[in-house]
Amino acid sequence: YFGNNGNKKSLHVLTDSRKPYAETVLVCYLCNLPVLLEGPSAVGKTSLISSIAQKVLGTGSQLERVNNTETTTVQDYIGTFLPTGSQIQFHKGALTRAMETGKWFLADEFNLAEPSVLNMLSPLLEGKRSIRVPGSGKILTAHPNFRFFATQNDCSYANRHELSKSLRNRFVEIQVENFTQQELVMILQNRDDAICDTAKI
Repeated sequence: YFGNNGNKKSLHVLTDSRKPYAETVLVCYLCNLPVLLEGPSAVGKTSLISSIAQKVLGTGSQLERVNNTETTTVQDYIGTFLPTGSQIQFHKGALTRAMETGKWFLADEFNLAEPSVLNMLSPLLEGKRSIRVPGSGKILTAHPNFRFFATQNDCSYANRHELSKSLRNRFVEIQVENFTQQELVMILQNRDDAICDTAKI
């Protein structure tokens, strides 16, 4: 999964320190276990999941994502009814799309999520393959290929909540460290080369 794709350069660089993280994510994918990546900002947590999703599931948009804020609601995950012309139509949220189509789902900034969101997600994190949509009673069942991932900074960052021990225990947790100086140089060089190659096409 982590070898080079011919001569094609990727904007995501799998450095030596990231290979163990990638291997753990892949094992969790095979075992259908939810993964929580915690670490400082700008250490590649989100791009690691996105890159592996593309390698495992193929090209195209294989990752649905919610970037949690203090105002994120259950509707951002599930969906909501919105006016479309003269009609009211249901617009599916990222979690609904992922569960129905078998994509991977990523909850970024997970410890900014409100308790109502965490309660809604609880069955999925306990290993169940369905959730009850709050307020409707509808059961949303996951496609066999659906997987759940989350990323967050630790709770020392502004406005982050400390996840309960019972909630954290439902994840395979990966503590992501900062890049080394050498790795940062490698990443910048690779991205410069990839951008130049793209510009030549």
